[in-house]
Amino acid sequence: GRVAVPANVLIVDLKWRQGKNVSNTLKFLSTLLRICVTEKPNLVFSHMTERLSLLASLPLKVLGIHHFLWYAHASTSRSLRISAKLVDKIFTSTPGSCPIDSSNVHVLGQAIDLSKFNGTSVQAEHPTKFIHVGRLDPSKNIQLLIDQVLLNGSTNSLTLVGAPSNAASSQYWDSLKAKYRELVNSKNLIEVGPVPRSELPNLLRKHEVFIHAFEGSLDKSILEATACGLPVITTNPEYLSIFGCWSKDSSRINLESEYTEFLKT
Repeated sequence: GRVAVPANVLIVDLKWRQGKNVSNTLKFLSTLLRICVTEKPNLVFSHMTERLSLLASLPLKVLGIHHFLWYAHASTSRSLRISAKLVDKIFTSTPGSCPIDSSNVHVLGQAIDLSKFNGTSVQAEHPTKFIHVGRLDPSKNIQLLIDQVLLNGSTNSLTLVGAPSNAASSQYWDSLKAKYRELVNSKNLIEVGPVPRSELPNLLRKHEVFIHAFEGSLDKSILEATACGLPVITTNPEYLSIFGCWSKDSSRINLESEYTEFLKT
C-alpha cells in the first residue's frame, strides 16, 4: 500500500507470494544484492526473519557486511539454528525469549516508551473490566481467556484489541466468535480490532485488569499494561520471572490459579 516515510527511509516491496519459494528466494537475493551495490550499507538488521536471514547470510559474509538478527520467540527452527551460526549477533529481549543457547545471543530487554505508557489505573475492589492486547492467534490462547473471564454466569467484560495474523488464525477467531456468539451479542466479549499505538494508553486506562496467556517470549503488551498501572494476570514465564505471580505456590501456576488468587487480594 501507500505509506509516507522519512526521506532517509527506502521501502522495497518484494511482492512475496505464498507457496512460491523458488521465485520468492530469487527475487529476495537479487533485490538484496542490488541494494548492497547501490546503497552500500554498513550493516543489515533483520527483524524476526530467520529464513530470510539464512538466505542473506552467505552473500553478506562475502560482501563483508555485518548482519544482526533480532529474534524474540520461544519456538525454534532449522533456519534459526543455522542462521545463529552465520549472523554476527542475535539480539533478544529476555533470556527465555530466544531458544538458541549461544554466546552469540545478546539480551537487551524490552523498550517501553514511558512518556506514553504510564499512570495508575483505577484499583477496583471487584474488577469486571478485563482487556487483552495482541494477535487473535491460537498461540495467544484466546479461548482460555474467554473461558476464564466470561463463563459460569460471570458479569465480566473482556475487550480484545488486535486481529488475526494470517488466514489460519482468522478461521480460529471466526470459530470462537461463532462458539461464543451470545457473549459477543451481549457485549461481554468485545472485539475492538487493531488500535493505533498512540491510542493504546488511554484504552488500557479505561479497564481494570490485563489478562494474558501467551507462554512464549516476553510480550511487549503486558509490559505496557504494567507501565499504565494495570494489574496483570498472566502465565507468561518471562514476565513472572521478573514481576512475580499472584499465586502462593509458584511451582503450580496456571491461569485459573493466578485469576483466583488475584481476586482474593
